Amino acid sequence: MNGKLLGFVSILALSLGGVWLWTQKNFTSERSREVASAGPTAEVSAEEQSEPEKLELKTSVPEEVDRKIELSNSEVTERSVVVAAETNFSEDDAVWMNVSVLIPPGLPLEDQPALLALSVIEESPGGKDWLKDLADHGVLDRGVQEMLEHRHVLWARRSLDATTNVRVPFHRDAKLGFLLIRSDYLILAPVEVDIQEHISEDQLEPELGGVLAGRITFPPQAQERDIHVDEVELNLMGRPTDSGFGGFRGMDLREVDVGEDGTFLVPRLSTSHTYMATAEGEGFAKWFKRSVKVGPGEYKEFEIAVELGGTITGTVTDQAGKPLPGISVSAQGGGGMWFGRDEVSAETDAGGRYEISCVPPGTNRVQVSADSWAEPEPRAIEIEEKEVISGIDFALARGKSISGRVMWPDGIPAQGSKVTASVVRTGGWHETKSTSTAGEDGRFVLYGLESGVFEVRVRPDLTEEVAGQLGLEWSPSDHRKTPSARALEPSVEAFEEISEISTRPPSEGKQRWMARMGGVEVGTVNLELLLEPPLTIMGRVVDGSGAPVTSFKAHAKPSGAVRWSPDAIREDVYESKDGTFQLAVAYKGTWSLSVESPEYIAEEEATEIEVPSSAEFLLVMNKAGLLAGLVTDPFGQPIEGAEITATGGSSQGNPFMFGRTSVEGESDEDGRFEVRAESDRMTLVAKHEDWAASEALALELAPSESRNDLVLQLRMGARITGEVFDAEGEPIAGQNVTAGKATNGPFPGGEHSVRADAAGRFFFEHVEPGKIVVTAMPSQEEILEKVSENQDPAAMLSVFSGMVSETVEVVDGGEAHVTLGQKAKDPVRVYGRVTEAGSPVDEAMVMVLNDGEGSMMEGMKATRTDANGNYETDVDRPGSYVVTVQAEGLESSGIQFFLDVPDAEEIEHNLELPMGRIEGRVFGSDGKPVSGVMVSALREGGVMDIEEFGQSTGRMTEEAGSFSFEHLRTATYSVTAGNASNFFSGGTARFASQMVTGIVVEQDRTASGIEIHLEAPGTLEGTVVDRSGMPVSGAAVHVRNEAGRALARISQVITNPAGKFTYEGLPSGSLTVTARTADACSTESRRVQILTSETTEVEIVVEPGAYLIVQLLDEGEPVRARLRVLDEEGREVNGLLSMALMQELFTEGMSSRERRVGPVPPGKYKLEATTMDGKTAKKTVRLKSGENKRRVKLRLKD
Repeated sequence: MNGKLLGFVSILALSLGGVWLWTQKNFTSERSREVASAGPTAEVSAEEQSEPEKLELKTSVPEEVDRKIELSNSEVTERSVVVAAETNFSEDDAVWMNVSVLIPPGLPLEDQPALLALSVIEESPGGKDWLKDLADHGVLDRGVQEMLEHRHVLWARRSLDATTNVRVPFHRDAKLGFLLIRSDYLILAPVEVDIQEHISEDQLEPELGGVLAGRITFPPQAQERDIHVDEVELNLMGRPTDSGFGGFRGMDLREVDVGEDGTFLVPRLSTSHTYMATAEGEGFAKWFKRSVKVGPGEYKEFEIAVELGGTITGTVTDQAGKPLPGISVSAQGGGGMWFGRDEVSAETDAGGRYEISCVPPGTNRVQVSADSWAEPEPRAIEIEEKEVISGIDFALARGKSISGRVMWPDGIPAQGSKVTASVVRTGGWHETKSTSTAGEDGRFVLYGLESGVFEVRVRPDLTEEVAGQLGLEWSPSDHRKTPSARALEPSVEAFEEISEISTRPPSEGKQRWMARMGGVEVGTVNLELLLEPPLTIMGRVVDGSGAPVTSFKAHAKPSGAVRWSPDAIREDVYESKDGTFQLAVAYKGTWSLSVESPEYIAEEEATEIEVPSSAEFLLVMNKAGLLAGLVTDPFGQPIEGAEITATGGSSQGNPFMFGRTSVEGESDEDGRFEVRAESDRMTLVAKHEDWAASEALALELAPSESRNDLVLQLRMGARITGEVFDAEGEPIAGQNVTAGKATNGPFPGGEHSVRADAAGRFFFEHVEPGKIVVTAMPSQEEILEKVSENQDPAAMLSVFSGMVSETVEVVDGGEAHVTLGQKAKDPVRVYGRVTEAGSPVDEAMVMVLNDGEGSMMEGMKATRTDANGNYETDVDRPGSYVVTVQAEGLESSGIQFFLDVPDAEEIEHNLELPMGRIEGRVFGSDGKPVSGVMVSALREGGVMDIEEFGQSTGRMTEEAGSFSFEHLRTATYSVTAGNASNFFSGGTARFASQMVTGIVVEQDRTASGIEIHLEAPGTLEGTVVDRSGMPVSGAAVHVRNEAGRALARISQVITNPAGKFTYEGLPSGSLTVTARTADACSTESRRVQILTSETTEVEIVVEPGAYLIVQLLDEGEPVRARLRVLDEEGREVNGLLSMALMQELFTEGMSSRERRVGPVPPGKYKLEATTMDGKTAKKTVRLKSGENKRRVKLRLKD
C-alpha cells in the first residue's frame, strides 16, 4: 500500500470507527456520572404530532460498574424515609445501608424514580453482563423477577423523592451487591457494593437526561405490503458531542422496542451525547437521522416517517445474452452501513431477471456479485420515492480461468467440494478471487480471473455415499464434516483412551481435509488436486518444575502468518490432567505453536515446528507473578480509582500493539493495585481523570517473580490552549481537536480529544509532558455528511483536506498555546490526464499533498480519474506539492510527481506513469519457493521524499515465491526480503533479512531473474543507555549488514522504558548496531556476530547528537534534490527514521528542497546532492562535539 495512503486510510478508519483498534474496549454504553450543564439543544426536524402513549419499553442499561460502596452490620444512626418499598427476601436476613440520592433540579413531576438494591447470592457465568439485561424496564414485572430469580439475585426496591435519604437492605449472604436507579430521566451507572465490609453512607448524584418518544408512520401505500410495525428494528447510536473523535470511546448504543401501533419511548438519553437513529425492517427503505439530541428533563417527540423506497429492475446475462439465474445484485446508498444505509439486494430468477425493492431515495451504487464471473463496474443510479427504474441490465464476462479436477485419495471424485482461487496477502491472509463447486466427476472451473498467479484450495464436503465408499461412518448431523472429522473424532471416550486423561477430543470440529496448490497461473487446465487428511500436532504443556499445566489454550498458525489467518487453529480451553493436547492442521510445512493460560507465562512466545512430525512437543510455562503497589498523586497521596495498564511482550512492536499482551486493574480506596504479570517484560502506567498519566515503569521479571513494592506517581500534566481558523482566517466552531504523544506513529495523536467551541477555542488539561501533536479536523457531522454522499475512498479522503496539525513541547505543570490553520490565498485549479504507455488510466486515485512547511495532510486533496484518465481538483494556495497516483489499487505503490503551483487560476499537469519493473523470486533455505514473505524495493542513491523510506513499497511474495514491482523510474534499486518485523505480522521473524543491491531498471524495461535465498534468522537483544548508564526509552534501533547497508530505513524496534529491545529476523554474520532518539544518537556499535537461531546481546550508548539542515541552491534558489549523507566509513546516515520521527514528518512537513538529517554523532560527513535532471553537488562538513544543529548550503556548479 502507498505509504501516505496507508496513513490517511488508517486515520480515516480510526476517525470514523471503521478499524477502532484503540476504541474497542470502551465500545459500550459508558456514561459520565458528572451532571451535564443545561444548554441549548438541536431540535429534531419532524412534523408536530399528538403526544404518543408513553410505553415502558426495554432498552439498554448503563454498563460498567464504576465504583464500590462498603457496608457491614453496624447500627444505622438515622431513620430513612421510605415512600414505597418492595423486597423479595426476609429483612431479618438483611444488612442495611443509608443512601442519599441528590435528585437534580428539573426532573419532571411525572417521573417516579426508584432505587433498586440487588443481592447476588451466587456469581453466575458471564460475570456482570447480566446487568445489561435489566435495561430501563421501568417496573419489576414478572419477567424481570424471573430473570433475577434464575440468576440467584434477590432484590429490594425503594421509591425516591427529592428530599429524603433511602434505607435499603442487602441480604447478608450475598457475594455481591449493586445499586441501580430506575427512572425515565435519571442516569447512573450501576454501583457495586461490598456487602462483607463495614457500613458506609453514600451519596449518589445521577445525571438528568431526557426522553425521546414518538411514532413510526408509513405512507398509505404501505397497506399493500406485509409490514409488521412491532418488528421494526429501531436503534440509536450516541457519541459524546463535545469530545471530538475521542467520543467514539464512550458510545451509547440503544435497541428500542416498537409497539404494535408504531409508538416508542427511549428513556435516559444523555444530554451530552448526539445520537444517530436508524429504523429498518421488511417492506420499506431504511430510515436514518444523523443528529438527534435531547435536553435535561426534556420529553422530546418526533415522528419517524419512513419511505417505501424505489424499485430497480433489470436482467443479468452472459455475453451471448443467455440469462444467468442466482446472481446477486445489490443497491447501496451513500455512506454504506457504517453511516446509516445498508445495502438492499435481490437474486436473479431463472430468466436472469431481478427486482430490488425498498431502495432508499437518492444516489445508489448498483453492483453485481457473482462467483465464476468477472464482476462489471458498479452503476450509479439516482432514484426517487416510489419510482420504478427498469432496464438496469448487466452482461457478464467469464474472464480468464483455471480448471481441473479434485479427488479423494482412492480416486473417488470429490463432488460438491468448494474450490477457490486466492491471492496471498500480508500475514498469510487470502483474498478470494473466484469460487467454484466440483461437479459429479470432481471437475471445476474457476472463472472471472485476471492475469496473475493464484493459490487454488479445495475444502471438501462429505456425503453419505462417499462416506460409505471410503468406509466411514456417517449420520445426518455429520453431513458437513469431512473424513478427517470422523477419523479424528471417533468419540470422547476413544480419545481419552489414547491420552488417558483428556476430557475432550482434539481440535473438535476444526479438522478439515484439504487440497492446495500455489503458483497456479491463469489459463491452467487439467489441474489435478488430491485431497489430503489433516496432520496432527501432539504436545504437552508443563510448568518450570515439569508438572503438567492442566488448563490452557493451544494455537497453531503457519509460520509468518498472522494469528487470525484462515489456516490458524485457535482452540478453546483444554482441561488436560497431564497437560497433553492435539491439534489438527491442514498441511505440512513450518508451523508456529503457542499456548496461553491466565495463570502462566510461556517461556517462548512461539515454537517453530515442522509438520508432519511424530514427536511430542514440550511447551514450558511458568507461573505468572503478581505486580502490586501504590498509586499516588503528584504530592505522594494515595489515589483511588486510577486505571492501571500493564503491557507485556516484545519491543519489536508497532503502533497497533499486535503480538503484545495487556491487563488492566484499578487502585482501591487506599491507592493499592494488583495486576498479573503476563510476560517477563512488563510496562506499567497509571491514569486518572484528574491528573496526567504516570511515567511508564518498565520491569524485567524472572520466571514467576512477583513484586509488591511498586509505586506509580501521577503527574500534574500540562495545559494546552488554542484556536482553529479556516482558510479565510475565521474561527471554526465544532472542529474535532486531538492531542497526543508524537510517538504514536503516523496518525494524529488521540489520547485527548475535544471539540472547538463557537469561537474556535479549545483546551486540554492533564496532558503528558513531552512532544505533543495537536490536530484539528472536520467535525463528526461534516464527516458523516460527506461519506454518506459518496463511498469513493478519494471522496472520503478529501474530507480531511482541512486537517491541520502543530507540534508543541510541554513540561509537567506548564502551559502552551497553539494556533491551528491559516488564511489561504486564492485556490488554484489543477487538472490533467493520467496515462500509461500513452493509454488513459481510469479509476486511478490522485492525491495532492503539501511539499514543504506545515503538515503534509494540511490541504490534502484526493480525486479519481475518469474513463479518459482525466482528473481535476483545487488546491488551497500556490506553492509546492507532491502528486501521488495510485494506479492499481491499494496493493501497488504510489507513483510520485512534483508540482509547483503558480499564482494563477489553473494549471495543467499531465502524469505519464513510468513503466520500469523488477521481477524475481524468493526461496527458503531448502531451495523451495516461499510465499507470504515481505519484499520491499528501495531506490539507491539517497532520499528525496517520504515515499522512499521503504514502507510504501512492500508486498508479499505470491505462491511461487514470485514478486514484482511496477511503475518504477529509471534508477538503481535494492530489494530486501525476509524479516517479519512489520505492522501486521503478529508473530516472530520467520526468515532473516537478505538484500540484493545494484538492480538497474532502464526506461520501460524489466529487470528480471532476481533471486533471493533466505536463511533462518538470528536475534539481537540489548540495552540502550546514556553516558551516565541510565536506560533510554523510546530509542529506535537500526542494524546494518556486513556491507554497511541498513536493513530497514524505518525502525519498528523501539526500546522499552527499561532501555531494552529485541531485534529479530537478522542475517548471520558481522553486523553493526546504532540507536537514535529525537535528540541523541550512538556511534556505530562494535561489530556483533549474529548466529543463526541464536541470540546475541549488546549495549549501546547514546549521546547528544546534531542535525544537518541541508539545502541545494541553483543560482541562489532552492531546488529539489536527492540527498546522500555519508559518514567516514562511507555508510549512509540519512533516511533512518523511527515511527516517532515519521510522525513529525507528517505533522511538521518534509520538503524536497530542504532536508533535515539526524541526529548524528560528531565527525566528518560527505554530502552528495543530485537534482532531478542529473546535476550534482558535493560538500564535506565536520560536526563538533556540542553542536546541535548545522545549516549547510550546497551550490550547483556550472
